[in-house]
Amino acid sequence: MGVRPHIHGDENLSDSAAQESEKEHTSHCFDYLRQAMMCSADMTIEWAMEMPDGNPPFTVDGWGITHKCRDWEQVLKWMGEHRSPVNSSGIA
Repeated sequence: MGVRPHIHGDENLSDSAAQESEKEHTSHCFDYLRQAMMCSADMTIEWAMEMPDGNPPFTVDGWGITHKCRDWEQVLKWMGEHRSPVNSSGIA
């Protein structure tokens, strides 16, 4: 399960509760990234904030960050115009 239970204080949960918590957290994070890409067309990951005492847990809350939705059709057009040609490895 990685470091998340220790950062978020889930280490005392039962295995099944911890696994469910991990699934919910992972789903939330992927949805957050999807929304950021679709709305902002911005791949920048927000910096983690330190706690006042300088110790973990570090967190990202997204507050104070202004996002502006983009015209997704224009983003797709730009991507098509600026994509790299497919090379011999199949990576575009």
